[in-house]
Amino acid sequence: MPQLKPTVAATLLMVLATVCWGVSFIWIKIGLRTIDPVNLAALRYSLASGVLIVMILPLRSVRRQVFSLTLWRVYLPIGFAGTFLPNVLQNYGMRYLNAGISAVVQGAGPIYTSLLAAVFLKESFGIRKATGAGLAISGTAFLSLGSGSQGGSSLIGVVLVSLSAVSYSVYTVTMRRSLLRLVNPFSLLVGTFSAGTLQLLAVGIPLDPTLGFQHMETSELKLILALSLISTV
Repeated sequence: MPQLKPTVAATLLMVLATVCWGVSFIWIKIGLRTIDPVNLAALRYSLASGVLIVMILPLRSVRRQVFSLTLWRVYLPIGFAGTFLPNVLQNYGMRYLNAGISAVVQGAGPIYTSLLAAVFLKESFGIRKATGAGLAISGTAFLSLGSGSQGGSSLIGVVLVSLSAVSYSVYTVTMRRSLLRLVNPFSLLVGTFSAGTLQLLAVGIPLDPTLGFQHMETSELKLILALSLISTV
């Protein structure tokens, strides 16, 4: 069989990743009809973290970094910024927004990342980035106006999902500044995912020990499975 050029293969993988990420908003919106926002995030990331941990078990160097107590001092705050907080904010925000607008608002995240990177990592922020930032933030502001009687609700949703995007940006910049040069990227991913998952469970379990699992129908379980394996792992 003919081999794909590296650039073509990389592009296809990025497109696939984008599709997997994009479809998550549809599944989250469906799940939120019957599942609590915190429970949905906790179940989604519990399954995803479990799969990732199984994947790294044969990789000795990665496994050692994931289970390093020293590194967990950093995994916990980064996991809070990159897994716990953005997913809670996003899920609550999507109660007030449709899936399409949620994806657009969340999609402004790279702009916030560029702004934070310019401040904390001293990365360049030229005219083109500044223009893009202005357009993205203006577009988000227009979306926040909502429509009809749902305007107030839309504003709440846009604010929450925007804060979720900012939290992801803090996670990205913090990772880049603190650990990415010292820790294997896969170790960093699994460690921060797992740390954030434990925080989700710490909030969700006291409110509902089963996270609503015992009352779920087959369709809801399938949705969480798809959300975990396709859009998260």
